[in-house]
Amino acid sequence: MISRRGESGEVARYPLAFAPEESIQLGSDYGATMGMSPDGKALAYVGVGPTKVKQVFVRAVSDLRARAIAGTDGATQAFYSPDGKWIGFVANQKLQKVPVDGGTATVIADIGSSVRGVSWGSNDQIVIAATRLFVVPSGGGVRRPIVRVDSATVGGSQAWPCALPDGNTVLYTIWHGSLASARIGVANIEGGKTTELDLPGTAPLGVIEGRLIYVGPAGTLMAVPFDVRRARLAGAPTAMSDQVLVAPNGGVNASLSQGGSLVYQAGPSAQQLVLASGAAEPRVLISDPRLYSTPRFSPDGKRVAVTSASGASQDIWICDIAARAFTKLTTEGNNDRPEWSPDGKRVIYRSSRAGKLFTIWWQTADGGTPAEPLVRASAIDVAEAVLSRDGRTVVYRTGSAGTADLWYRRVEGDTTPKPIATTKFTETAVRISPDGQWVAYVSDESGQLQVYVVPFPGPGVRYQVTIDGGSSPVWSPDGRHLLYVYAGKVMAATRSPGPAFAVASRELRQDGEWSIAGGGHAGFDVSPDGKDLLLVRSVGGNVQTIVALNWRAEVRARAAMK
Repeated sequence: MISRRGESGEVARYPLAFAPEESIQLGSDYGATMGMSPDGKALAYVGVGPTKVKQVFVRAVSDLRARAIAGTDGATQAFYSPDGKWIGFVANQKLQKVPVDGGTATVIADIGSSVRGVSWGSNDQIVIAATRLFVVPSGGGVRRPIVRVDSATVGGSQAWPCALPDGNTVLYTIWHGSLASARIGVANIEGGKTTELDLPGTAPLGVIEGRLIYVGPAGTLMAVPFDVRRARLAGAPTAMSDQVLVAPNGGVNASLSQGGSLVYQAGPSAQQLVLASGAAEPRVLISDPRLYSTPRFSPDGKRVAVTSASGASQDIWICDIAARAFTKLTTEGNNDRPEWSPDGKRVIYRSSRAGKLFTIWWQTADGGTPAEPLVRASAIDVAEAVLSRDGRTVVYRTGSAGTADLWYRRVEGDTTPKPIATTKFTETAVRISPDGQWVAYVSDESGQLQVYVVPFPGPGVRYQVTIDGGSSPVWSPDGRHLLYVYAGKVMAATRSPGPAFAVASRELRQDGEWSIAGGGHAGFDVSPDGKDLLLVRSVGGNVQTIVALNWRAEVRARAAMK
């Protein structure tokens, strides 16, 4: 045990040990898998025990073994109610609750497959992040949006909510597509007001000792003086001594109790690129451990363009697969979401190099010529872009949650933008089919994310591909299949023969613990021969679950040193 004395009491840190047949799940693309009880005396977490079934466990911080909670099979997130009497969890696309001491699990609401964090507020309302922030009564009911996000208030999607004890304030992450551009936001449940703080970081954990606790872009826990009532910063941030494991999508596995004790996962934030096909053991394609996202095969399959993050910056790298050689392509601004030109000579990507707004740039894959802008928009982000197979047309998305619309235009000649989908809902993840006749995209029109296909360039009837939710569509190279993410799995929708678009079947293509959500842009790819998936897998390493009892004493001590 490692202790650090504060002004009042001690901070006691120690790693949780697990029996050989027990394990705790790592944080996922969809939220934290563990939560600390309000009094800091117990931990609820998603894990696997002797039965090999993923479910919720409860373990007192003073105990060596955990207790499984019946009725929680398939859980992906776990958290406490403010009074400590209930455990909330997410399983099978449903928000549920179960008494801490055991009993029957109750379904609170259907919430879909795209939830990125849940927090139980002190006013018996539960805040859910699903691109936007929603609230649902803990006794059950219909979820309602807290605030409409538009360009007049704040951009970016909303994730990792943290409801504060006042019952009306929610801290959250404003996700602009990367750790480097993520910011902390504040929302008012009743009034709907939203404020973006000038605070780079992700995953707010709470407010103690008058300080907002959050995770910096490099994973360091941070504390900054914060005026909750005015929703504004009241001083400069201070780095704490704890280092948290951060996923490329900004998620962390950490929980701060009301009394100021802390639990978090720490370890190397590194991943590998692997090829996976069905039940066969995945093959490591690139073993160099880095933070990867949105990998893309070149058309000939000999190279991979991928986003690699380091701290608060990220760039596009090119990997020659045969030579196992990495080359950094971008050097200015923050860059991500690479795509290839059909001839494999250029890489298209999103970049902030021209200012605060994201625009689409492209340059030769060998870095021999300077980058040039490809798609700009006036006073709004251009979040992703893909070229048609003939290279003559670019399809792209502008805006973010609440304002995201889809467009296309010619690369040369008349470059006037023309609409694909420009509704009051959020449309993202645009992908043009290999034959250029269809466009797939994601919309939240139904209340959850669904994948749709429309004729390109239109007009024509829209077809809904997914049934219970889905995101991140990717076409197979032959255009016969449309792959998408559902509940953390890669699914494949097979087209029926004929000129009209219709789905003949939907089946599981790949299961496992992958970083595939991509933040609205697909985080996986299909090999040019259509046989393998290119996926990002976390490197095992020495990931530890750390308990820090009375952690608020260190916050108090650090504040006194200022």
